[in-house]
Amino acid sequence: MKNKLILFFLSFCILLGKDFDLHMSVYSDVESNNVFFDVTPNKTKDRILESQPVSFYFLLNNSFVSAFGDKSYYRVPFHFKDSTHLDFSVFAGRFLPAPSKMSIESIPNENKSIQPTQDLTLYKYSFNTHLDSTTFVSNNFSSEFREFEIQFFSFKNSLRIKDSISLKIDFYLPTLDIIDIRLYRNFSDKNNFQILSDKPRKNIYEPISTIIRMPARDFRYTSGLKVSYRNPDNLVLKNILKNNLDTAEQINTKLNNIPVIILASILLIMLIFIGILLFKQFTVKESI
Repeated sequence: MKNKLILFFLSFCILLGKDFDLHMSVYSDVESNNVFFDVTPNKTKDRILESQPVSFYFLLNNSFVSAFGDKSYYRVPFHFKDSTHLDFSVFAGRFLPAPSKMSIESIPNENKSIQPTQDLTLYKYSFNTHLDSTTFVSNNFSSEFREFEIQFFSFKNSLRIKDSISLKIDFYLPTLDIIDIRLYRNFSDKNNFQILSDKPRKNIYEPISTIIRMPARDFRYTSGLKVSYRNPDNLVLKNILKNNLDTAEQINTKLNNIPVIILASILLIMLIFIGILLFKQFTVKESI
């Protein structure tokens, strides 16, 4: 009975861990020396999102952002299949592309004489289908030291549920050395943070992952991520994967050539052996 209870508890924890609302993937030094990240909802919560949209906010430095975009959709109501909505009757219940749901608000820096490049921009995006997504791309890094910050917070637009959200974060980084990833529940309190980079991973293909819950009633400030590491050789994940693939192909070619070399060696030995036998026979005949 005790083992069954433990098994049930573990299963419940696994289900709870997968029960996230949004998924944020952060890619650094993948195709070039920059970072980009995208956010998309959990597709299993599609029906919930339609009635209870999730508004997600990003507070980003203007010197960080190079480009941003989104893919927005809406579902045509099922009742449009009746005769009063002939134009949309064939699309009833389907998802169709929608205008951008992104809203942008500049937040100027009050002390520009000290930090002239630290103006911030607030990006707000509302997710109400599992197809919605938003993406941000940074400027290229100018030195081997990589450092960037992502600030965010979120609210669910419904009074019938608790105002909280679960965010799954995956980091894809091309190096395993000297990586520091810090999660701040309150970004203004730099003394309290959770280290995410101490999680072991076997190779560069695996992300560093975590799931956090953000309750609005206890949440008064912006959460944030701070990532720093060194990339002295300006390695990008795309090149690393290509180099690994080339190395694997070279090894595979050598392994494929081994049987041919062995067979050729055996053939050569047989020819030498036959040659020796023929030479001996020829010598014996001459002696007779």
